[in-house]
Amino acid sequence: MTTRNGLLLGFVLLFVAGCASPTKVDVSQSWDASPGERFAYEIDTQAEISDEGLQILDDRLQALLEKTHDRAPAETTRTVAIVITDYRMRHGAARYFLGWFAGADHIVSDVTVSDASSGDVLGEYNVHSRTTGGGTARALIEDHANHIVRYLESGGAE
Repeated sequence: MTTRNGLLLGFVLLFVAGCASPTKVDVSQSWDASPGERFAYEIDTQAEISDEGLQILDDRLQALLEKTHDRAPAETTRTVAIVITDYRMRHGAARYFLGWFAGADHIVSDVTVSDASSGDVLGEYNVHSRTTGGGTARALIEDHANHIVRYLESGGAE
């Protein structure tokens, strides 16, 4: 392999590794999730988040939870508090032209599940989604919502 090809291969591998979007999850308290739970959620933004980013998160959560609601009882059984504690998204042009050189995007949320009737806390969870390099802000936010719903449906056994 020539030096030029080796450098090109190294750059491509660095770029691909930088585009990965690892999500770190920390389950503080798992809970006994039952099939057919009906969730009502509220999003609290302690970090500055764009209206568009918040709408993407809300739309994805609604879409995923509607599937559960088709099989769920008529009444809400669980309330969910989603607190966005940290949020950073690069501009799309910076992401496209500079890739991982432009830094990382991330969204961090604390999720608390409570019993709807008693208010007792049943489970707590922290999810930290991040990406560097390419990818879109929409994909990162939707992946974040996917992890939240997986926790709700599994009780923390992700």
